[in-house]
Amino acid sequence: MVTNSNSNKTIITAALVGATTLKEQNPAVPYTPEEYAKEALKCYEAGASIVHIHARTDEGLITQNPKRYEEIIQAIKEKCPEILINITGGTGATEKERLSPIKLLLPEICSIDTQTMNWVNINPKTKKVMYEGEYVNTFHMMIRMGRVTKRLGIRPEIEVFSENGLYNILYIQKTYKVFVEPIHIQYVFGVVGGAPFSIQNLAHYRAISPPDSTWCVCGIAKDQFKANACAVIEGGHIRVGLEDNIRMPDRSLAKGSFEQVEWASKLIKMVGRQVATPDDTKQILNLRR
Repeated sequence: MVTNSNSNKTIITAALVGATTLKEQNPAVPYTPEEYAKEALKCYEAGASIVHIHARTDEGLITQNPKRYEEIIQAIKEKCPEILINITGGTGATEKERLSPIKLLLPEICSIDTQTMNWVNINPKTKKVMYEGEYVNTFHMMIRMGRVTKRLGIRPEIEVFSENGLYNILYIQKTYKVFVEPIHIQYVFGVVGGAPFSIQNLAHYRAISPPDSTWCVCGIAKDQFKANACAVIEGGHIRVGLEDNIRMPDRSLAKGSFEQVEWASKLIKMVGRQVATPDDTKQILNLRR
């Protein structure tokens, strides 16, 4: 549970690189373990307490190879031992593939996605569809991943892309009790195929989520900064980083995820809240010590 001393603190997660963002779009996107480590340290120094990891090869290809995750996380921890690790649980066709690096490396946090949906990447200038596919998240996968992470003491970050995903996870938890309560939810806004950000959507999600749940917001591309701003004001936690957006609020190319963390830290302080440290974050999210 969140203690009174932590109720005014906001956690910043830095999502360093996702499954699709490339150096061609922003040269600061990390590929090598050393690049991940340097960026993680900069994000920590700017105020982030968590880094969210998708693994890439040196050539920039997405990979679910557990050994590659091990190389990346080892490099990060050598340079910045304080930072907390959040491994994606969304890459891979099966729950076995998704859980493989998580079971090997036992991060503090991992993401679990909540619905099967159309996943679409659109060129913002030409509006052409660059990629389209079915992103599969079955009940079996969610239940299995919930049970494994519960057994291993890993905190799931439950990714909600629309109202449907939230209802899915509420039903699964009520029926199967696969997550330690209070659950931690991340509302993801702006994925084409999911829900866009609006104050009304955020308020609706909060109204139907468990009242004791901790929650975080991330917004994709143009939704990033307005979603973050509303979440901070409402007492939630936030995610920034080049996985979600390669630019700053003035539309200039971000120098790295760390520059967005710097912006987030300033925002948190401007509204009278405090930036959570890694130790604060462990208490707020009930992470294993």
